[in-house]
Amino acid sequence: MDIDKITFVAQIINLIVLVWLLKRFLYKPIIQAVDKRQSAILKKITDANAEYKKWQEASEKLRQKELDFENERNRQLQNVLNEVKTLKAEKTAELHQFKKESEERIKQELILKKETFESQLSEIGTQSVLFMLQQIARDFGVDTSSEKTLLLFQKELKHLSADEKKQFAHNAENFGIIQIESAIKLTDVQKQKLQEILKLFLKNEKHYTFKFSLNKELAFGFRIQSGSFVANWNIFSYFNKMKEEFNLKIKHKINGETVE
Repeated sequence: MDIDKITFVAQIINLIVLVWLLKRFLYKPIIQAVDKRQSAILKKITDANAEYKKWQEASEKLRQKELDFENERNRQLQNVLNEVKTLKAEKTAELHQFKKESEERIKQELILKKETFESQLSEIGTQSVLFMLQQIARDFGVDTSSEKTLLLFQKELKHLSADEKKQFAHNAENFGIIQIESAIKLTDVQKQKLQEILKLFLKNEKHYTFKFSLNKELAFGFRIQSGSFVANWNIFSYFNKMKEEFNLKIKHKINGETVE
């Protein structure tokens, strides 16, 4: 097949002109419009990303504020709870202390009343016993003369144990004071003889201070004291001694022991 060279060249020229025209008047404006459209879209995307980032930042700040608010609320609530707990503990302690003090005060009052009652009862009993003993002494003619009194004193001195004699002499030597209480009022002559008896008993030429006093509760007896040494020689001490001996015998009897 033969190709018309002129036609071929014309077609080539037409194609070149068509391409130039398309590029000049169609393709280039389309590319520009597409670029412009793409730039606008990219700008909107960038703006949207910026707004989203701002929203995220604002949301994070809001979440942090909410978290801070929650923490502050919890902290304030815990402080209130701690204050309530502390106040409750203080009031409970005060209540317990008040209760303890009240109980102690009531206890002390009861003890005081009991002691007062026992003291009054003891005083009444002592007075009754003394009255009875005095009555017995009057009825049976108990001798309370000076000779009998001095003999009783000498007798009780001799009955002191070795340890008691040693303690009496030691305290009299150190303190230099001997107190003598008697159930009856001693005359000056009796006091003088008692001092001589004690000096002879102590076998010491040291000067002692003798203090005499009247004690009606002794019931026909004496009470002698020097420092920590105390000796009671009266009806009550005699009864107590008998009671102790009786209780000891009963104890030995219960335990099956031989009592001499």
